Amino acid sequence: MKDNRRNFLKKSTALAALSVAGLSSCSSSGNEKAENAIAVRTGGANTAKNAEWPIKIGENMPRLTVGVSSDALVAEMRQIKQIGVDYVLMGGPPIPWTVESLREIMDRFKAEGLTVINMMIGEHPNTIYGREGRDEEIKKYRIR
Repeated sequence: MKDNRRNFLKKSTALAALSVAGLSSCSSSGNEKAENAIAVRTGGANTAKNAEWPIKIGENMPRLTVGVSSDALVAEMRQIKQIGVDYVLMGGPPIPWTVESLREIMDRFKAEGLTVINMMIGEHPNTIYGREGRDEEIKKYRIR
């Protein structure tokens, strides 16, 4: 038999089928998936970790975050909070940023129970695309 890709695929597929058939016949009860599913539903000992609800956010834990406009209405903020999200990200105000402008935005969201976790710098397309005028945009971002 000539060695080529087609024969290789035939051989490897046959070998894989034999391996799967052999492994499934060696399993202890064949119902591990069903047993684990029952244990998860009933809170049995087979669960890796019994989670408490609501999940407590700690250090090094990912946060469920939603993107929102920095000028979002109170109704929008309440909808976000209602679905169980505590953190938001958004584009920031025009450059140069001041402590007062950032604090104003953050305090509006905090009053509705939301934490601004990320605020992105915008308004610099010439810098992003390497166009004329990028040097002037970069000067706006330099720390004075």
